[in-house]
Amino acid sequence: MLELTTRKVLVGVAGDEDATGAIAYAAQEARRRGCGVHLVSIVHPVATSAEAASFNVLEGMLHSASASALHQAQRQLTHELGDEVAVTTEVIHGAVVPTLVALSAHAAVVVLQRQPRDGARIPTLSVTSGVAGRSHVPVVAVPVGWLATATATTDTDGAVLPVLVGLSDPIAGERVVRLALEEARARQAPLRVLHTWHFTDHYDDLVFEGEAGTRHETQLLADVTERLAPLLEEFPDVATLVRTQHAHVADALQAASGQAQLLVVGRHRSRIPLGRHLGSTTRAVLREARCPVMVVDPVPAVVRPDRAPELQQVGGPAT
Repeated sequence: MLELTTRKVLVGVAGDEDATGAIAYAAQEARRRGCGVHLVSIVHPVATSAEAASFNVLEGMLHSASASALHQAQRQLTHELGDEVAVTTEVIHGAVVPTLVALSAHAAVVVLQRQPRDGARIPTLSVTSGVAGRSHVPVVAVPVGWLATATATTDTDGAVLPVLVGLSDPIAGERVVRLALEEARARQAPLRVLHTWHFTDHYDDLVFEGEAGTRHETQLLADVTERLAPLLEEFPDVATLVRTQHAHVADALQAASGQAQLLVVGRHRSRIPLGRHLGSTTRAVLREARCPVMVVDPVPAVVRPDRAPELQQVGGPAT
């Protein structure tokens, strides 16, 4: 089981999906935090027949695939980290999203591999979205094809790529910016704060054309900078640039993510238990950002591990 005394980087590994990028990111995160890595694969079998034998065979196949994926992931981490940090593995029987959310109460951060999607931007359900919307700690979604190479953290001229944070409300988003500043400090990277504004296409074209739009954006930049000033003063070692942009927020963040090493966004705090916990912007950047995306809770809930659902372990830590 995931150790409760020392928080680790928690990585979800599926038996039938590539997790190379997530494993590489987890290795970097473990080095930065000076902690271990816990790899978990969750078996959630689906009965294909009323016969118990068929169910047992399917469960056995899924368990075998999960164990194999964990072994491969552990080998990759050991190759990258050597004996620097402890790497443990675990196979758990249960529902994927609730299990990962329960485990997150004892983790430092959750790292998941984003899987490729086809088609236009439409609302979708996924493990990444489900976990990011309810996790007790920040969740990082690593895009397909991401590699832990120099190009992931520096541009073509060798300059360190910034950490990018999307800011919708300077007041409500203070914790999001604080966590982004902490990430930038840990990476010795600059921070870029992007605040976008947009009302409606027709309204904006009529009201904010020409000088009116320039005045509005200038005033908005001044207001945002003033609001963030006390927080930014706490991080004098982080070079921070605040920008405002007239654009749809998801489009602007997606475009800017191509020149960032990490994008930090806040999730939506639903007023009802079954409400949406991410928001359309966060869902969009989770699917389309070109760099890893960290989703954080602007107003973290009190962690109550004693209320976490009971998990049935079907495979112990690897040695």
